[in-house]
Amino acid sequence: MARNVAARSVVARDVVARDVVARDVVARDVVARDVVARDVVARGGERLLRMEFDVAELPLLRGLIADGVLRAGLDGTANGAFVQAAWELAAHAVTHDGGTGTTDTRRTTRRTTGCIELRVLAGELRCEVADSGPGFLSARPDAHGPRLARSLVRSLAGRLELHATPQGTTATLSVRVPTPIPMPTAAAATVC
Repeated sequence: MARNVAARSVVARDVVARDVVARDVVARDVVARDVVARDVVARGGERLLRMEFDVAELPLLRGLIADGVLRAGLDGTANGAFVQAAWELAAHAVTHDGGTGTTDTRRTTRRTTGCIELRVLAGELRCEVADSGPGFLSARPDAHGPRLARSLVRSLAGRLELHATPQGTTATLSVRVPTPIPMPTAAAATVC
């Protein structure tokens, strides 16, 4: 009987721990969406997203990228291709150190982070992904992520630019956004 009580106690603690983790993930999602909502207008255009992220936040980041791309006016195949290209670059930026998402330095572990900014500027949707390490160009410039991103953005008649500095690498995806079709005015819609 004591064994059953102990087993139930362990199961209950496991359920509570999973509930706490789930609440933490939901809370981070709400905070990230709130940051995006408050940060709409930025330098030189409409900012749709700006976020620092690490490997654990990649699933959340994909949803936030998709939301921003949809608000920019890309839909259908163009939307999916741009979201995938941006996410590939983001994933590559934080997993480039060998896929662990962490960097060991003098017996301490720090998370590898990246920064993403998505904005509409001069009729283009631009996505900048920056890392803080040797980045895209050092060990694997032709890695799957950047290569796939380049292919996807080219299919949209867009471009991918990589800029390396001693502080890290910035990748910029750019595609033209469709111009909105003007709605007819009430006077123009009148049929004689």
